[in-house]
Amino acid sequence: AMTRAYQADGEVLLTGCVTRWDVAVGQWLPLGSPLEGVINAAVRNASTIYIGGRFTSVGESSAAQGADFEGLARFDGFDWRPLEGGGVSGGDIRAMAVGSENLYVGGSFVRVGNVEVTRVARYDGVMWHKMGQLDGDVQALSTFGEYVFAGGDFVTSSGGANEVSHIARFYAGFWQQLGTGVDGTVYVITPIRDCLYIGGSMSQRVVRTCIGAAGSTVGDDLEAVEFEGAAVSTVRVIVAATHDAPPTQAGTCVVPGAACTHLNG
Repeated sequence: AMTRAYQADGEVLLTGCVTRWDVAVGQWLPLGSPLEGVINAAVRNASTIYIGGRFTSVGESSAAQGADFEGLARFDGFDWRPLEGGGVSGGDIRAMAVGSENLYVGGSFVRVGNVEVTRVARYDGVMWHKMGQLDGDVQALSTFGEYVFAGGDFVTSSGGANEVSHIARFYAGFWQQLGTGVDGTVYVITPIRDCLYIGGSMSQRVVRTCIGAAGSTVGDDLEAVEFEGAAVSTVRVIVAATHDAPPTQAGTCVVPGAACTHLNG
């Protein structure tokens, strides 16, 4: 867990896992009260920030002190609060995504709120909903168009009925495989223009799947997975090079401990 940030002058800021960079003053500042535990994921939906991981409480100075967060919290503009629908149990949160006023969480958990789930769930702002069955932990989530994509350790869905090979799309209540899948754990899924970029510990470290013309959304005409890159380490972060980059220069792969490799379409 991150517990400190270093200012430009070398001064150490104890963060309690969550911090923000203030552009105006050029310093790291804590965001809310310190959380006691590990944060694995964070997303923003409009003005609300959500964090997920393995934590249960906040520092004694918080107004929410004593509340059981169960690995999930939202920032109300002043401090961290537990979600009204409850948090997770039987595991932790590894990934989060937002789309169409919904919050999606994935990880190793088996229950969220009072709903039994299998490592992935959807929160509509009031209630939690089950999202099919995956036989391994979810390490990455992303929304793209009207669909939700998951990556992770899993190889089958629906109780072993369908092969999904570490990368899947949720459609009509079921998880479906993309192309032929990949041969290792997926840790990151990033939509850039009309493509999804997938990184992980596969033998092909970066995978790209593109659908239709630039600007179109994912539909039923998914093309076969196309492999890109030759990274020598597990890929955990993929970011766009620039917001206005053309589709032929769609993204940058960031590999921990290695030089960045630009992805050409």
